[in-house]
Amino acid sequence: MRQQGMSRDSSLAPLPVHVVDEPPLVDEPEGFYSAGAEDGGPIAIDFGSYEVRAGYVANKEPALVFPTRLARYRDRKASRTYTFVGRDTGLDASIRTQSRSPFDGPMVTNWDYVDDMLAY
Repeated sequence: MRQQGMSRDSSLAPLPVHVVDEPPLVDEPEGFYSAGAEDGGPIAIDFGSYEVRAGYVANKEPALVFPTRLARYRDRKASRTYTFVGRDTGLDASIRTQSRSPFDGPMVTNWDYVDDMLAY
């Protein structure tokens, strides 16, 4: 029988708290990078759940490394929708709160986001 004033879950151990650090807020958009390899070489793309790495196979390091984040921002005055990818999602606090990953755990659940990131 339960004692009065005690919940049925009081005997369970408390769940651990995991603190997730937010990436720093960036002040300017990500620049354009030239891959610096000859045209026609094969391209490798590592589309991970945390970051995307892409570049020419001939180079040792990837030319592009950016977080797997995407945000869409609707500007009502201009009647346009802007898409922000990677580090550009941290340009503004409102855009940052709208940024999402195409992954839900280890599974890709939003293929439209994947398509936009690959077009980026």
